[in-house]
Amino acid sequence: QNGNLADSLWLNRLLNNPYPLPALQKSLAEQNAVALVYLVGDNAVIAFALHSDTLLARLIPAFDRNSLRAVVERLNPLLVLEGNLPLSDELKSRLQFDLDRGAARELVEAFVNPLLMGRQPDKLIIMPDDVLCALPFDALLVAAHSPGARLDKLPRIQIGLDFGDIFPQARLDTARVLIMANGHAVQSAGDPTKLPEL
Repeated sequence: QNGNLADSLWLNRLLNNPYPLPALQKSLAEQNAVALVYLVGDNAVIAFALHSDTLLARLIPAFDRNSLRAVVERLNPLLVLEGNLPLSDELKSRLQFDLDRGAARELVEAFVNPLLMGRQPDKLIIMPDDVLCALPFDALLVAAHSPGARLDKLPRIQIGLDFGDIFPQARLDTARVLIMANGHAVQSAGDPTKLPEL
């Protein structure tokens, strides 16, 4: 038991996920994508990998918040700021050319590759937690690749905020949308930009 993990926002979101698992997995299959969710605690790091046909939960061996922070600082000390403030996208893009390749490989081998189960998805939807939020995952995969490997074969990275990010934006125009109008809930099928007749 880890109190920090039990209180984690991501654990709460995972347990209270409003989207049916089959719908999430269907969307992942259509995109050839895998969703990775991380929970970072004082004594452990847990990862969940949602594939189109599998839900995998794994304790990341030999990592906790402090050891993970040490590897991220080795990757590039500027990635971990005092107070765990996130870096701007501009600064992350400048840092991607100055990453420690050994630390990048260590992170990818621990936090990405084992969760892919030997598969090669076109896209990774990553929902990070704690110090992992500082990582530029796309640059991390590039820095960790083997010399001579084709970079165009690396999966695209999408950072997700919740499980709704598994669905592509295009799905919104056929989704059922709940709209609040004068304090009353109104369901509208079809284009969510068009308000229903009241």
